[in-house]
Amino acid sequence: MEGVIMTGKDGSVTFRAAGTITTVATVVSALLVAGCGGGGGGSGGGSGSGDDLVITPPPPPPPPQNLGIAPTPSEPVNVPTTTLTVRELFDTWTATYSSVPGDMATFNGHYANTSVNTLTVSKNGLLVLGPVSNTQYYLSNPYSPLGVVSTTNGVTNTLVVTSFTPFTPEVRVGRSGPVSTYSTTPITSQSYVYTQTYDVTFNSPTALFLNIYGVLGPTGGMDITYAVTASGAATLARLRLYVLGQGQTVTFYAPGYCC
Repeated sequence: MEGVIMTGKDGSVTFRAAGTITTVATVVSALLVAGCGGGGGGSGGGSGSGDDLVITPPPPPPPPQNLGIAPTPSEPVNVPTTTLTVRELFDTWTATYSSVPGDMATFNGHYANTSVNTLTVSKNGLLVLGPVSNTQYYLSNPYSPLGVVSTTNGVTNTLVVTSFTPFTPEVRVGRSGPVSTYSTTPITSQSYVYTQTYDVTFNSPTALFLNIYGVLGPTGGMDITYAVTASGAATLARLRLYVLGQGQTVTFYAPGYCC
C-alpha cells in the first residue's frame, strides 16, 4: 500500500494512504482491544472504553472436612508393645500396653482364637499396676467374644461373656451403644462385672476416633481410643486408666494425639 507518513505539530504520527488518514495511536488502540477479546458486544470482551481490566482471584478452597465414617476395624485390634508417658503435677506416669494374637485354645467347650493383652503402669518409676495379662478368647467370621482369663499380680480370674452387640460394618461419628458384658465365673456374691460401651467422635480429615469405655465394678476400668482411617486401619491413640489403690484417673496419649 502506498502512502505518506506525516508528523503533526502535537507530535502525533499520521499515515495517509488512498485518501484515508489513520493515526498510529488509533491502530495500536484497536489492536489492544482486539487482543483483549474485542469490542463488538461479545460476552467475554471489553467495551473498548479504556477501563482497566480487573481480574478477581478465585476464592480459596474450603478446609477439608473431618472424616465422619469408616469401615469397622478388624477385631480384636492388634497393638504392638507401646510405652506411653504423661506428667501430671509432680508425678510421672508410664504405661506399657500391647495386644497381640495368641495361639488357638479351648474355652468353655469352644476351640477359639486368642488375643493376649498385657499392661503395666508405674508412677515415678515405681510399679503401681500389674503386670496384668488378659487372654481373650473369641470366634472369628464373624467376630464373637467368648470370655477372658485375667491374671493380675499372680491372681487369676475367668470372665465369660454374658452379652455382646456386634458393630455394624461401618463406624460413624455420632453413633454409640453397648459392646459387651463379662462376668466372673462361677457367679457368686463376690463376682464382678466388666462392661464395655462405645462412641465415635471426630479426629481429623484422615481418621476418626473409636472410643471403647470399659468399667470394672464401681471404681475400676480402662478406656481405649483407636484412630480409624478411611481404609479401616486402626492404631492406638489414647489410653485412660482408673488406677485402683491410687484413687486417680490417668490419661496417656500416643504421639500426635494429645490432647
